[in-house]
Amino acid sequence: MMRYNHEGLTLWYGTEDTPAPEGVVESGDNLSVIAGMSPANPGNTVSVLYRVEGGFERTVRASLLRNEHEAGRQYFRASFPRLPPRSKVEYTVIGENSGRRVPNPCAMASLIRQFEVQRAFASTSIPVEASQPNLAERHLPFSIEYLSHFTIHLGGSPPEIIGETPEGIKVNWYISSGEFIGPKLNGKINHEGGDWMTIRQDGVGIMDVRATLETSDGALIFIHYPGYFELGEKGYENFLKNKWPPTPPTRTTPWMITSHPKYLWVNRLQCIGIGRVIMKEPIYEYDLYGLF
Repeated sequence: MMRYNHEGLTLWYGTEDTPAPEGVVESGDNLSVIAGMSPANPGNTVSVLYRVEGGFERTVRASLLRNEHEAGRQYFRASFPRLPPRSKVEYTVIGENSGRRVPNPCAMASLIRQFEVQRAFASTSIPVEASQPNLAERHLPFSIEYLSHFTIHLGGSPPEIIGETPEGIKVNWYISSGEFIGPKLNGKINHEGGDWMTIRQDGVGIMDVRATLETSDGALIFIHYPGYFELGEKGYENFLKNKWPPTPPTRTTPWMITSHPKYLWVNRLQCIGIGRVIMKEPIYEYDLYGLF
């Protein structure tokens, strides 16, 4: 149980009425922290500060869940973004009101709570046997390994639409911000990148993404990938009418290159990306896997 008092404010979480993740959790989807704060006040705010795999500190602002005026307390909920399998997360919760803060900022380093997302399956490496007696049935050996989960914000405005051309509809999606977290790669995505897409008449968007990744320890990695953005059989006509599916899927084949000595292994790696675009936001998210 976490319960703190400072500057006339009380904050608690990890109790029966304020559940919070700890230890090993089964899934990285829909994880949240419930926190209580008293005395109740319209100016109370609650935030969760967290790190994934020791990376950048991130903040999730909690929303008001309910007021219990007679008891003089309020409850807040902060939801984590989707966390991929095997993620190790450290977090703490803070409450604020008019410059006052709880817990005491001087004690924050000792108030860290931790949890780990369980593996999605027994192993992230999937070996394929190569030794088959019949040459026609032989499969060449390979393995696939989960690297990171990418979340890319494409800005609050519509994409830059060049329009119909002899090649298809030309549309540019520019990156405003982004991050990637996982067992092999963690960091942020610089905002200069984007996707210079061509939408074919069959409703398939041909992706052409280029961006710069900055890892949590300061390495710069260039990433480029083609891929498919599936808008459906009538995707071409619907796009011209500003109509599209809510979460069209993507399939990509990224490659990366860097000069940083710690990450030279990415220069020899072919990757695949399994993702989707949440068009309402818009946010592009995908899981990155390496082929070995």
